Amino acid sequence: MPGAACRLPHEFPPWQTLYQEVRGWRLAGTWERVTTQVREQVRLRTGRASPPTAPTAAMLGSQSARTTEKGGVLGYDGAKPLSGGTRHVLVATGGLVLRAVVHPANLADRNGAMAVLQERSPPFPAVTSVWGDRG
Repeated sequence: MPGAACRLPHEFPPWQTLYQEVRGWRLAGTWERVTTQVREQVRLRTGRASPPTAPTAAMLGSQSARTTEKGGVLGYDGAKPLSGGTRHVLVATGGLVLRAVVHPANLADRNGAMAVLQERSPPFPAVTSVWGDRG
């Protein structure tokens, strides 16, 4: 059946209800606070330094994905070629996400990377090394 993989289990509320709830969490900064707490707890359990000195190294990557006109940012990436958005993700070397930003797909990877690195919320002042791919 087409679209069956996108359906929620019957015990969940309608998707519109979930969407509004998760959107509210994003707007209120809840996701940012939760990921920060998880990242700090994992670092402490693995014997790494706790903030403000951590982390010191990260990796930067990107991935383009198709979107609809209603589905958010939209741009055309001629190198792929696809119309949609690009996720730029900064990840600590331990695998924990530090920051994720979505841009239109037509934004060059190096420009998207600079936007991710220049964003100051949350700050990661101890990051002194960042690795990325050829982009």
